[in-house]
Parts: sequence; structure tokens; C-alpha cells
Amino acid sequence: MITGAVHLHGQVEVDGILYNLYTSGSGQNAVGDSARIIGANPEYTGTAIPESITAEYKYYTIVGYDGNHRPVYDWVTRYLTYRVTSMRFNAFRGSKISSFSAPDNIGLVDVYGNPTNKLTFSHCTNLKSAIVPSTATNLDSTFAYCSELTSVNIPNSVTSLNNTFGDCI
Repeated sequence: MITGAVHLHGQVEVDGILYNLYTSGSGQNAVGDSARIIGANPEYTGTAIPESITAEYKYYTIVGYDGNHRPVYDWVTRYLTYRVTSMRFNAFRGSKISSFSAPDNIGLVDVYGNPTNKLTFSHCTNLKSAIVPSTATNLDSTFAYCSELTSVNIPNSVTSLNNTFGDCI
């Protein structure tokens, strides 16, 4: 579990990874549902996708009224835990990630949030190893331009490998 993030406008960056957060309820009844990985800082060098993250969730309550009968607000901070359930297929493209592993059941989505079977790490020139989750079936051009790549674990679910390792020399 990773902590220390601030939840702003449904997005949060934790240790170089940008997540969309999905919350049920609001205020004191808010519950962290899920988090989707949507990108990575180009300088990201981490290796494993966490199963959950903890983010700061802020809301306000009315604590009284001033002399002009206007409400006086107080901000309340809570920490919610979100399960990491999916990642955008090109979230790490071009980052400095050196190895990759994720929970095997992580969902893969396109830029619109629709389910996909594609995973992309192209132009990750520091990537040395990857463990592909079983949710991926299409690895077309996935590791193109990954010149340091030496090891990839590919599950039996993969059915398409067109140009998977293109220009990896």
C-alpha cells in the first residue's frame, strides 16, 4: 500500500504514476472503490504496480454562520484506500521504467476507458524485464524501441505478437 497522495479532481499521482480515482458516496460516507493507472511521469523508474493506493480525500462541512448569515466551512481530511483495478494500455510509454510487473488480473483499458487487450511499453529505453499480465492478448508493437530488454514472461493468453520487439536492437 502506498500513501502520501492528495486526491484532487479525481486524479492523484503516487510515486510517479498518475491514477484516476473512483469513489462511492461523498463526504463522511465516501468509500474508495478503484483506481485506474492512466500515465506515468517520464522520469518514472519504479518496477511493480501496487494492488492498492491510499489517497487523501478532502471535503467540507458547514460549521456555523457568520454575522451576515453566510455559512462558515471547515475542511475535513480522510484517507481512502483504492484497489488498483486497471491501467491504460499506453500508461508507461516512453517512461524510464526498468522492469514491470502487475497484479495478474489487472484490467487493460484504452484511452476512453473501454476494455482492450493491448499493452504498450514502446520507447521505454531502460526497460530490461517485464511480466505481462494474463489480461493481455495483443502484444503488437508492445516493446518496440525497448533497446535494453532482455527478459519477457508472456502468458498463454497472448494471441498476437506482430512487431512486438520491433527495433529493440
